[in-house]
Amino acid sequence: MKNSYFLHLIFQSTISVLLAIFYTCSFAKNSQQNNQIQSQQKLNDLVLEHLKQKTYQKIKNRVISINKISERLKLSVCKNKIELSDNDPYKLLGRTTIKLSCSQPKWKLYVTANINGDLPVVVATKGIIKQTVIKESDIKTIYMPYKKVKPAAMKDLNSVIGMRSKKTIYSNTIITINMLQPPYLVFKNQPITIVSYIRNLKVTSKGIALKSGTEQEQIPFRNISSKKILKGIVIAPNTVLVN
Repeated sequence: MKNSYFLHLIFQSTISVLLAIFYTCSFAKNSQQNNQIQSQQKLNDLVLEHLKQKTYQKIKNRVISINKISERLKLSVCKNKIELSDNDPYKLLGRTTIKLSCSQPKWKLYVTANINGDLPVVVATKGIIKQTVIKESDIKTIYMPYKKVKPAAMKDLNSVIGMRSKKTIYSNTIITINMLQPPYLVFKNQPITIVSYIRNLKVTSKGIALKSGTEQEQIPFRNISSKKILKGIVIAPNTVLVN
């Protein structure tokens, strides 16, 4: 009787140990399987970091929103470095698509994001009369939501300074490319250098411009020595070329 009782206890103990081993192995296996699934947070972080670097110091008040990856998507953890490819590397605002891919195991994923923020635009600080050469004091930079900025709006002060106004520009007007003309390199009634070539010999003389002109524009001028009125191509400040 006692032997049966002890045998029963040994049997129950053995079963308990086996069950414990089974559940431990199952837990370890499940944990290992979970660890083999690629972290979606890591993928989001990769995309976010790329977009932050792409727009750094180019967009003011930027807001980056990454569209959530479906939780049903289960990708195996990438054993190599995850490759990132930007479909439009020069697009700084709006909807953008980023490709993530892995070579081992082989998979790819497209993540979409939206970038919002403010862009700089150049505005007139005062009225600018037609054909005026624009100075630094005539303009300034302000920031506007990018959706309100027209494609033709000038965004860089240095691109506007020195240009001529094609028409009258009123104060606080956003300056666009169609409001501007190239700067004059030669001015009417001002001295110029006349350059010509005889074979390989460069010859220079002095003249007076009879018309203001921009680069590569043909203008009439008077040669001071011969008093003749000739035509030449503006090639540099106060310089024309005669063929």
